[in-house]
Amino acid sequence: MKIQKLKRYTCIAILFGFCSINESVMLSSAYPWNTIEKGPYLQNVGKDHITIMWETAYATKSRVDYGITEDCDLFVEYAKKVKLHEVTLRPLRSNTRYYYKISCGFTTRTGSFKTAPNHNIPFRFAVYGDSRAYPDIHRKVAENILKVNPDFILHVGDLVNDGRKDYQWDSQFFEPLHDVIDHIPIFTSLGNHENNAQNYFDLFSLPNNESWYSFNYSNCHFIVLDTNKSYGKNSKQYRWLRDDLRKTNTKWKFVFFHHPPYGSGIHHGSDLKVRRLLTPLFRRYGVDIVFSGHHHIYERSYPIGSAFESKTTPVTYIIAGGGSGPLHKTSPNTWTASTEKINNFCVVNIDGEKLNFKALDTNGRVLDRFTIVKDKGKYQQYVKRAIPYEQIEFERTFPNNITPPVVFLKKGKRLVQGAVKIKNTFPYLVDVRIVWHHLNDWNLKPRQRIVRIGGKKTARIPFTFYSPKLNDIWPPPKFSVIYDTGLGSGRIAGNYLQILLPRELSCNETKTPLELDGRLKEPFWADASSANNFIQSDGSGLAQKQTIAKVVRSQDAIYFALVNESEPKNLSANVKKRDGNIKNDEAVIVSIAPHNDATSGSLHSKEDEIVYQFGVNYKGVQYDSKGKHKEWNGKWKSKTRINDEDWTVEMAIPYNVLELPSPPKNGRRWRINFFRSTRRPVEKSEWSTTIGSPLTAKRLGVLTMN
Repeated sequence: MKIQKLKRYTCIAILFGFCSINESVMLSSAYPWNTIEKGPYLQNVGKDHITIMWETAYATKSRVDYGITEDCDLFVEYAKKVKLHEVTLRPLRSNTRYYYKISCGFTTRTGSFKTAPNHNIPFRFAVYGDSRAYPDIHRKVAENILKVNPDFILHVGDLVNDGRKDYQWDSQFFEPLHDVIDHIPIFTSLGNHENNAQNYFDLFSLPNNESWYSFNYSNCHFIVLDTNKSYGKNSKQYRWLRDDLRKTNTKWKFVFFHHPPYGSGIHHGSDLKVRRLLTPLFRRYGVDIVFSGHHHIYERSYPIGSAFESKTTPVTYIIAGGGSGPLHKTSPNTWTASTEKINNFCVVNIDGEKLNFKALDTNGRVLDRFTIVKDKGKYQQYVKRAIPYEQIEFERTFPNNITPPVVFLKKGKRLVQGAVKIKNTFPYLVDVRIVWHHLNDWNLKPRQRIVRIGGKKTARIPFTFYSPKLNDIWPPPKFSVIYDTGLGSGRIAGNYLQILLPRELSCNETKTPLELDGRLKEPFWADASSANNFIQSDGSGLAQKQTIAKVVRSQDAIYFALVNESEPKNLSANVKKRDGNIKNDEAVIVSIAPHNDATSGSLHSKEDEIVYQFGVNYKGVQYDSKGKHKEWNGKWKSKTRINDEDWTVEMAIPYNVLELPSPPKNGRRWRINFFRSTRRPVEKSEWSTTIGSPLTAKRLGVLTMN
């Protein structure tokens, strides 16, 4: 309990002796209009103590009558009048059923609880989380938890949708659990939706600082963490966790927090920071199961251990985030033993050296089950099913360490050289086979190669490509990388030969003024050369929705017109203010490097490298930047128009915006490119392939002034 809690007070039970019926009636009738608004609910159960909490409409004394029979012949009372009541009963007998009652006005609530057992007594606990959205579903989960009758419940966070809003605690949490937590204690952990609100710390009575804490129950140790707060190696929480694990020698160890280090829900993915910082401690200090939420799914991992660490044990990771939040789609990973998009909760039975686990849905159907036995021989069977975390990390990072070959197709040149680069960031050997396929009109030698890459080494695997005619180069060849680490094997597909094309465009001069209306009605547009055959930005082939770009110049400005293929019903844009991220809208962007003289192909100063960008979405919202400076704004004009089969845009960019002292002379060559994004279909395309470097001037096409 935090010191700053002013609304509630803890009362330690002192044996007052027998409480007469008359005393109870006098206490209740003193405030006949008062009512119990919340609770009672049970907190922080131990072998010799438990805390009972409830909330009343008006401030009144805190009193609990209790005993080992329903007569409740003992009581504890605190004279301070409060609305939120917290009474800790101590000392109590271990593994004993107690009865209790609280009174408020003419209302009396009764309940019972069982104290924690001594070492090695069998017991059962339930786990679930993410109960924040739909109270009716949460109520069904609670009803099914009640049927399995656990000794206590652990909640892995996101109890409500917004912990700062008082009313949500009633409707989303306490009301659905009303018939459960008056006789089954509940331990909770903080999710991101609690927002670290004071309501959480007021409403619950938990050990330590209530953000992270631990407790023993029978032959088990339970640790609850807060992954919303700092848990880096120098943080208080990390040091506390490490010290707590070091001094714990119970048969079973369980850890609970909100953000999963291994998660297959596509809405969030795995929390890689948790994985990097906390999972080594779990392996080192013998944690058996880690429970999380955040993903509104059920998922269980295979045991995850290490192929190289000594004196570590594998850990099973479970996501029990189906308490009632909107369900998420799931996509199984290497570590996934079982997963399902469904509302769920988990039940764990502990009996000495044996653990039985079940995951159930809201109809009581068993979704998954497994057993761990700590008997030496049988535990080894569990260990043999483990996946090395090193293999999981290799599979996660390896695709990003493959660099496709880049070839520059010059006019008249059919034979080009390129190489696949593969970096092995791990300390062990990796065998790799590269196989080319979907060649279309291309040819290459060899079509496959096998290499062995040493630990922490990079391999360069060369190939010779024979290109078809420029009109037939799309789509480019694909290649797959088949690998074997000795720990596991796999295949990575979907890589393409990256092609740089000699894109060139001419720019005529006109003396006819441009009327910006998006109609392209001026005669000079018909005579302007066109930039077409836009390519998907990932280099996979021609764009599904094509764009035609044209450019002309006057003595004052350079003009652009873009015709963008799309039906009006497919147009979509979210950005409404200038300089927003229109790259995810239906939009176009013109990139210009006017200080780069493409004739010599050299850059003479930092100024030469500047790429100006001018963009507009179909609604007419502008975007511009100077190099990486997105805050830069130039004075230029644009106008869009929506037509039956496309939308068009005209732009007029004065030379002074490009920081040019005079109009470009005939023969002057700029670098230029055109980018297009669509949302239906989702696609990004460009005229000159930049291979992820849109602000690198030498990757842009060439614009020649006629």
